[in-house]
Amino acid sequence: MRMTELEMQSRLLRLVLVFLACTWLLAGRLHAGMPIIPFSITLAKAQAITYEGDPINFNVTVQNTHPTRRLPLLIPTGQAGYNKIFYFKIYDAASNLWQARWVESREVTLSQKALSLPTLRYLNPGEKVIFSANLLDFPRSFTHIERNHMLTSPMFAGRYKVYLIYDPTGNPIGDTLYKYYEAPILGLGEETSDKLLFPIYGKESEPYMLDIRKSDKSMIVCQNWTYTCNRRPRTDIWEYARDNQVMRLIEVKMDSSNSRYEAEIDPETKKTLRAFTWFPDHNIKEFRDYGLPPCNAPRQELRMEDANRARYNFSYREDGTYLFEHFNEAGVLEYIYRYTVGSDEVLYRTYKVKQGRPKAAQSETWKLARPFDPCSFTAHP
Repeated sequence: MRMTELEMQSRLLRLVLVFLACTWLLAGRLHAGMPIIPFSITLAKAQAITYEGDPINFNVTVQNTHPTRRLPLLIPTGQAGYNKIFYFKIYDAASNLWQARWVESREVTLSQKALSLPTLRYLNPGEKVIFSANLLDFPRSFTHIERNHMLTSPMFAGRYKVYLIYDPTGNPIGDTLYKYYEAPILGLGEETSDKLLFPIYGKESEPYMLDIRKSDKSMIVCQNWTYTCNRRPRTDIWEYARDNQVMRLIEVKMDSSNSRYEAEIDPETKKTLRAFTWFPDHNIKEFRDYGLPPCNAPRQELRMEDANRARYNFSYREDGTYLFEHFNEAGVLEYIYRYTVGSDEVLYRTYKVKQGRPKAAQSETWKLARPFDPCSFTAHP
C-alpha cells in the first residue's frame, strides 16, 4: 500500500521534529558538560622599558569571573615544596607561527629550606587579587621562589609572547579543591561536585607582548650567567659569549627589540640548535630547529613566501617519519613527501583545493636507492 503525498510529508515532518528535539537535548548535555574556567589572569609590567639583563617585574591580577559562585584560589605567598603553582610559558611574538621559546620548570629549587605553603583564598564573584611575579630576578629566584621565576637560558633583545600558567595539580591543597579533567565529558556538570572543575594542564593568562631592547652594555648578567657582547664590524649582528664560547647571534639595531635574525649555538659542537629569521613586522620568515639523534638533522625547517604563505615545511614526527610539505604561490598545500627512517619507500601525495581546503588527490609510493637516512638529507627542494 503506497503512502499518499500528504502522509509522506507528515512522516518527514515528524522525523525533522524528532531530530531537532534530539539535537536540543544533546546540546543541553554538551553545555552542561563544558567545564567553566571561572578565572581571568592578566599581566601588567611594572617598568615601561626593559633592556637585556633587566629583571622583569609583573603585577598579576586574578579575578573570579563566575557570576554567582565563590571560588578557591591558591596564591604563591610561600612555597618550599611540591611543584610551582604559577609558572611561565614564553613564545615568539610572531603571529604566523606558534613557536615556544622557553617553558619554566615547575620544580621548586631553593638555596635555603623553610616551611611554607601557598595561601588559600576564596574569591567572591567579581573579586580580584593582585600579586607579583618577577622573571629573571637573580639571586632571589632561589630564596623567594613563590614570586621569582627563572628560565634555563637568558632572554636577549627580541619580542616575546608571555603567559603565566596557574597549575595547582600535584599540590596537596589544590588536589582537595579541584577536580581535574583533560576533555569535557558529557553529563559532567560544574555543579556535580563540591570541587571546581579545572583543566589538568592549568589555566593560562591573557598573553602579554614583551619587548626587550638591545642594550649598549658590553657585559650582560642574566640570572647567574655573565655574557660578553661584541658587535661584528659594519653590521648589526651581535655575538653573545659565555666563557669565551659564542652562545647566541642576534641581528638587531641598538635600543630596538625588532630583531631580524637569531641563532642559538651549541658551544661544544659549534652547531646551530635553533635559528629564526623575521620579516620587518616580526612575523617569522624562516625557522630551523636542529638536534635530533643520530646526527644534527633538522627537526623542523619552515620557509615562508610572506607572512601568510608558506613555501615549504620540513618536520620530524614522533613516529620516526619526516614530512616535507610544499605550498603553491597562494600558500595552499600542493604536495607532500613522507620519509621513514630506515625505509626505502617514500609516500608522494598531491593535493587539490576543494571548498577552500586542500584535499588529497593522488598518492604514489616511490623507491629510494637506499634506506632513508636523515643525516644525509637536506630539506631544501
